[in-house]
Amino acid sequence: HIFDVNCLDQNFYDYLFCPFAAAVSKCGHRVPVVIASLEYTDLAAALIAVRLDAEEVRVWKEINGIFTADPRKVKDARLLNILTSEEASKLTYCGSEVIHPFTMEQVIHAHIPIRITNVMNTHGSGTIIFPDQPSGTCTPNDRNAPLPSSKPQSFSHNFFAQIFGTLDRCGMAVDLISTSEVHISMALGANVI
Repeated sequence: HIFDVNCLDQNFYDYLFCPFAAAVSKCGHRVPVVIASLEYTDLAAALIAVRLDAEEVRVWKEINGIFTADPRKVKDARLLNILTSEEASKLTYCGSEVIHPFTMEQVIHAHIPIRITNVMNTHGSGTIIFPDQPSGTCTPNDRNAPLPSSKPQSFSHNFFAQIFGTLDRCGMAVDLISTSEVHISMALGANVI
């Protein structure tokens, strides 16, 4: 198979499932050690877990899990014990660097929970990301139930018009505006508030 490196889609990841799983299956009852490029270790683990229908993917990091804010910047940040895949996806698409979106998409699509734990704190429970339960009946072990899209929702077509209409009605001028797929930030003049 030939894939365009600039456009790797789900077909590429599906293609990788088989060789990864075949290599790990050769280990039998021994514990396999998989060495991957540093930037792709989580993705390799996810692909293997999906192919082997694992009960859980455990990602070892140098942090205790996912926090309410960056604990290096916010001293009162709290560890989140449980997240849904939708919540975790929004965090990763908004800049959280704990787990890569591609990694999460692979295992969540297969309804496999992800546990993020600290390599230096092996007794910590970390954060577990459970697949969404859209119908209220899907459990983490129900691999066949459909999942809603984990990608963040885009702004509605008139979202910006509503914001700027409100600012106009209040006579407020915006000095600076920054938008992303899921956020809008504005700097208003000091005399506005």
